Order: sequence, then structure tokens, then C-alpha cells
Amino acid sequence: MEVDPHVWLLGLGFAALALGAAIALVPLRSPALVTYGCAALGAAALAAGAVSALLAGRWPDLGAVALLPGMGGLRFHMDALSAYFVLLIGGLGAAVSVYAIGYADGQARLQGSLWSLFIAAMAAVVLSADGLGFLFSWEVMAVVSFLLVMAEHRDPEVRQAGYFYVVMTHVGTAFIIGAFLTLYAASGSLGFEAFRAAAAGLPVGVRSAVFVMLVVGFGTKAGLVPLHVWLPRAHPAAPSHVSALMSGAMVKTAIYGHLRFSFDLLGGGSAPAWWGGLLVALGAVSAVTGVLYATQQTHLKRLLAYSTVENVGLLVMGVGAGLVARSFGLGLLSVAALAAVLFHAVSHAAFKGLAFMGAGAVLHGTGTADMERLGGLIRRMPRAAALFLVAAMAVAGLPPLSGFIGEWLSLQTFLGLAAAGGSAAARLGAVGAVTAIALAAGLGAAVAVKAFGITFLALPRTGQAERAHDASPAMVGGMGLAALAVLGLGMVPGAVLTLAAPVVSAAVPEFGSEAVPGAGGPLTWLSINPGTDLQPLATPAALLALVAAALLATVILGRGRPRWRKDMTWTCGIEPGARMEYSGAGFSKPILLMFRGVLQPVRTLKVDPAAHPLFPGQVHYQSELKAVFEQRFYRPVTQAVMGAATRLRRLQTGSLQIYLLYLLVAAVGVIVAAR
Repeated sequence: MEVDPHVWLLGLGFAALALGAAIALVPLRSPALVTYGCAALGAAALAAGAVSALLAGRWPDLGAVALLPGMGGLRFHMDALSAYFVLLIGGLGAAVSVYAIGYADGQARLQGSLWSLFIAAMAAVVLSADGLGFLFSWEVMAVVSFLLVMAEHRDPEVRQAGYFYVVMTHVGTAFIIGAFLTLYAASGSLGFEAFRAAAAGLPVGVRSAVFVMLVVGFGTKAGLVPLHVWLPRAHPAAPSHVSALMSGAMVKTAIYGHLRFSFDLLGGGSAPAWWGGLLVALGAVSAVTGVLYATQQTHLKRLLAYSTVENVGLLVMGVGAGLVARSFGLGLLSVAALAAVLFHAVSHAAFKGLAFMGAGAVLHGTGTADMERLGGLIRRMPRAAALFLVAAMAVAGLPPLSGFIGEWLSLQTFLGLAAAGGSAAARLGAVGAVTAIALAAGLGAAVAVKAFGITFLALPRTGQAERAHDASPAMVGGMGLAALAVLGLGMVPGAVLTLAAPVVSAAVPEFGSEAVPGAGGPLTWLSINPGTDLQPLATPAALLALVAAALLATVILGRGRPRWRKDMTWTCGIEPGARMEYSGAGFSKPILLMFRGVLQPVRTLKVDPAAHPLFPGQVHYQSELKAVFEQRFYRPVTQAVMGAATRLRRLQTGSLQIYLLYLLVAAVGVIVAAR
């Protein structure tokens, strides 16, 4: 029997990951090279198998894996949607694994073993064909990522972040289990085919309840506001290569879950419009809130974590826009929304993975990720600075990089909805979404300038920055692969949208494959609405032509003149120093003042008196943001749960007779209910 090449590639990928996980536990002279090298090869094979399947259009059944004798197996199957996300996971996993050869050298061998298992678990999540396999893979992914976050578990802050993460992720899992059990009660099976068939006959109210449970479950993993609070804690605590994979790939498994259930298993064609409206609203709040908090961070990895909240918000907005458009019969706009989501998912994986790898290079080279203690690194870490600049430009949404294309597609989708929405509420909501995207894009540019400028430019503020060393060749290699992806996606976005075409065609089957971008060949345009075309190659080509013309004009006009003139910056006769630079807090102070009603800063000012009343000895100023979500949402919930638990403790009397009475009452209750 002939086996498709992509099946062989997937098998090779999982085998290499298993080999890497096993070898990591064996004493070797260079464990990082072998362990993460196997992980890089395995992840690359998974990505290659996914590309092969997407191009061939054949979707293999990958069989079942038995957990225990006598139990049913976990079924796995590849279709267009799962193949696309395997490509995302494998591609980023390969680049970050190369980076980890240099970054994780000398770390505990167990971390290397967990790394390979983490990549395999994420791939298994999107390849699962039934609820049992999905939940098992989801739980493995959650537990392994928790253990990776806890790598520096001796640090109390790391332990607190890890515990916070594991509690939040299991709260989300509980909601997903509730949704699966509801579908199981209707279908009598945990197979996704049975879910799909049963959902078609469920009342709208029951389907809506399942949808809301999945929004909470997947929203917790994705980091939607107000379920995002684990992200800014876990990312600074985790090793940087782990942060890169969690932010770039793991949160995308939640986006996969939204797409799988909203457009497929719950019958997206008959979904009420408010489903999409809810996702658009949650995504808009997450995008604006995430980028606002990102502007105020001075820890580089925490800043990037909040930026992930922003981009997840944009992705969820796109999923919601696709549902709204489909519910009103606007098939082309639904196609455009899905194309925007799929492209931006891969784009964000590339540039946010690169950004976290860059932050790890800074941490590795200086010993700190506190931007207030950095500065001037561009001279001491030129390779890491150049590659981080690529990520920062993509975060800012500048052409010709991938971040621009993703935001542009999203913006065009909502502009189309505003013009052709099926109701006044939909059009008004689309206008609000356009406003949110524009605000997030503008603040995102400020975040990118702050992250790069405060960290790499000006003068070193501390001895740590002065003694910085550049990234190792392996780290530069992994960052370089991600940077090439960011640039390539921006220059030739049609290549990715062509791979996404089968996904969109399957999600919106009633619209016809001829309307799907790239369905007939390489993508050259994407029509959003009559008279509005997006030409992805035109913008980068025009930009490059403009840059070339500017360089040519500079050469011609600069003939005969000295090219360089080096002099000290004029600072009114005072020799410039690090104390005269913008700090991270000072750079973002105008934004803080503008949005102080939302951010609610808390300022503390202490003046030490001196001999003269007009000239104090020292002035101490501290500003921090209120933990609004923790204080107003999580603290009341936690207090209520702890109060209920305290009252329930009274049932635990320590008396055997009382416990037997409990059993008797329970047995009687079961008998009465059974009758």
C-alpha cells in the first residue's frame, strides 16, 4: 500500500522529537546540541509534512494510539486546518530549537526532554480527531509548559508565576471539558464527526451555551482579557526560548480551537450573528488593553507578553468578523476575515518568536531584561540588535514586513463589513472594530520604538549593559531563520495565503472555491468588496523602489563632500551621559497621562529634607499601575471560593459515624433519582 509522503514526514517528525526527548536524559558531552538538534529536525519534518499535505490536498487518517489495554485509542487525523497549524508549530519550533542550542546550553537535561515533548503535544492537539485525544494532548501541553516555565523554580517569583499559570490553564480546561460533555450527551460519542452531526440538531440555546464555554476555555489559553493575567507573569519567568514557543505557537492552539468549533463542529453557517459579535468585542478589548499595558512596561519580556495579548485580540476579532459575515451571507468578507486570521497567525508566530529570542539574547548577554538598566547595546550586540529591529518593525506594522500585511488584511475586512454589513448594529460594530485596530496599531508602533530604542540605543546605563556580549552563532542562526520568515511573509504573502486556501475553502464551502484566495494559483490579489483590491506585492515593491531612489539621490548629491562627520551631541555645553537619556517610564509617560483613567497609575513621591528648604537632599519617585483585573475581578472570585471552602470544611468532622451518614444519604439520593 502506497503511503503519502506527508505521512512519512509526520512520522519522521514525531520520531525525531521522541529521540530528542530520550537522548536528553542520557549523559552526553554536548547535550544541548544533540537534544535541540533532534527537536529542530523533528519540527522541520512536521512543517514539511504539513506543506506537502496542503499542496497535495490529501488528508490522511493517522490512526489511533491506545492509552491502556482495553481502552479506546486516541484518534488522529489531518485535514486542511490541522495541517496549517502543524506548519505554524513545526516552522517556529524548528527556528527556536536552533536558537535553544546556544541559549539552553548547560541547563538541566530534563528541560531538553520536556522541550521535544512540548512541540509534539502542540502538534497532537491540532491533529486530534476526537475529544479524548484533544483533551489528553491539551493536558500534556499544559503540564509540560508549566514544568518548562518552572525551570528556575528556586526563585519565589517564578514559582508564583508557574502556579498562577497552571491554575488559570486548568480553569480553562474545565470549561472545555464542560463543552465536550454537553456534545457527548447529545451525540453519544467523543468523535469530532459525531460532534458535528449532533450539533446540527441541537437547539440554538444549547449550541450557544457550548460556544460560550469554549470561548472561556480557549480564551484562557489564548490570553483574552480578562483571562490574560497569566501571560505577563509566565513569560518573564520562563526561559526565553520557552516564551518564544509559548507566545508564538501555544496560544495559537486556542485560535485553532476557535476556528475548529466555530466554523466546523458547531455549524458556523447557521451560527447566530451575536457569536461573532461577542468575539469581535472581546478581541477589540484585548487588543487595546494589551497594547496599552505594553506601552507602560519596563521589563522587556513582560512588554512582549502584553503585546501578545494585543495580537491575540486581533486574531479573535478576525474569527468573529468571519462568523458575522457568514451569518449575513457575506461570503467574500468571511473568506477575507479567515484569510486575515490565518496569515496573521503565522506572521505573529514569526515576529513574536523572533522578538522573544531577541529578548533572550539581551538577557543572556547582560543578565537582565530590565530596560531601565540597559541602553547602548547596539554597539555591544550588533547582530542581536539588527535581528531584534526586524521584529520591532514587524510589531509596529511597518512594510515590507509581515506585521503590516496581517493588520492591513484585518483592517480591510472590517472596512468591508462597515460598508456592507447585514444590519445597522453590524456596521456600527465594524466601525468600532476599525477604530480599535487603528488605535492598537498606533500604540503598537510606540511599543516597538520603546522596546528597541530604550534597550539598544543611546548609552549604557549600568555596568551590566557596558559588559554585554553578543548572541552565540546558534542563537543568531535561530533568530535569522525567524527574521527571514518575517521578511518573506511580508514580501510574498501570497505564498502563505495559497497554503491557506484549502482551509478557507473548507470553512466557507457554500461560497465556492473560486472565491478563495489562491485557489487557482499563486495569490496576486484579494478582493474585499467592489472597488477595493489588496495587492500584497505592490506595496513592498514600491517601498523598495523608493528606498533605492533615495540612496541613488544621496550618492549623486553627495559627491565631493565628506561622508562622515563624527562629533559629540550638543547638550548646552554639558557632556552628555546616561542620566540624560529617556528612561522607559519617561518615554511612555505621555501615553500614561492620556489613558490614566484606564491604566489607573499609583504614584509615590518622597522628598528627603536638607539644610535649605528650596533644595531637597533627594527626591524618590515611584509609579506603578493598579492590578485592576486582579482587584476587581479575580480577588472577589477568590474570596468567594475561599469563603465557600471554609464553610464546607465544617463537613469534615473527623467522625467515622458522620462519614457513614453521608454515604447513606448519598445512596438514598441516588436510588430516589434513579426511580
